[in-house]
Amino acid sequence: MSPGYDRQTNERLCVCLDALEEFVKAIDATGGVRRDDHGYPVPVADEDWIDLGAAYEKACAALERPPLCAAGMLHDEDDGETESDVSIDQQHQA
Repeated sequence: MSPGYDRQTNERLCVCLDALEEFVKAIDATGGVRRDDHGYPVPVADEDWIDLGAAYEKACAALERPPLCAAGMLHDEDDGETESDVSIDQQHQA
């Protein structure tokens, strides 16, 4: 058990982490995300759902794992640089 948390809190945190994992797996299974023309992360399966892409990136960050990004260009929000992304096939081979 984590220090400072009771058993019920730990169980709820585990449920939250499981839900995040399932959410990330669902987006990954449909191709991950890509950046649209405005720089927003959008799911490959539904590029009109901008807020879902942003939630996916936050879930990946919470799980300390990189988002699965469709082949193309990604915008690095930290430094404003644009860098080439790794294709989905290359990520699955790693």
